Amino acid sequence: MSNPARRRTNNYNYLVGHFFCALVLPKPQNSPPLIPQT
Repeated sequence: MSNPARRRTNNYNYLVGHFFCALVLPKPQNSPPLIPQT
């Protein structure tokens, strides 16, 4: 059995990576920016 902490970290990294990719790749210009670029 794998360590639950390591498994949780792996799942967290996967979710963050997926979310980051979803934010960066499409680049919606006519959509309200989630990250305010100053």
